Amino acid sequence: MRIDVSRLFLVTLFALVLSACKTVTVTNPVAGKVYTTAPDVALSFPKGQPDVLKVTLNDRDITSLLAVTSTGATAAGTSITSYLQDGENFLRVTTPVTPTVKFIYDISGPMVHVTKVTEGSQLNIQGYVEDPSGVKSVTVNGTAMTLASDNSFNVNVANGSYVTFVSTDNINLVRTQKFARPSVNVTNSLSVRINRN
Repeated sequence: MRIDVSRLFLVTLFALVLSACKTVTVTNPVAGKVYTTAPDVALSFPKGQPDVLKVTLNDRDITSLLAVTSTGATAAGTSITSYLQDGENFLRVTTPVTPTVKFIYDISGPMVHVTKVTEGSQLNIQGYVEDPSGVKSVTVNGTAMTLASDNSFNVNVANGSYVTFVSTDNINLVRTQKFARPSVNVTNSLSVRINRN
């Protein structure tokens, strides 16, 4: 049996081109959207089901959680909850390569960031507050605090060993944070700063 090498090459090349043309569109979650419950994952295959499909959520493979058909793939939000993180999340279809979808999962109150503390007859505290759902209110040691338009603050509080902030976002999620003043010695403690990137 004689094999026509050029014909075999063309057939192989045509199959590769067809496979490469198959794309995936992420229809849910929506890029930039804030979710307060785990969103369903929905993918569509506008040019047919890809031969190989690989999907990750925050760099963890979730392909096995997907129900795949010839037109798309889905996964219930309840099945991906353990893969989500509070704040930014990244859904990637790595095969075939598809643009990353970044969305927000908001399940906690606003975060207070203290950038400067000056000790005197009172403590002067400067910083800012952030939350993807927007900041509704903040108290410091039980007293309401006024924020600037960019959610920064500059507040004076009575001297004490600790300062407590209670912040609420626009969907009524609350966070309490307690800070020690700079001169307080804390033993048996550990401080860690982790960059997600």
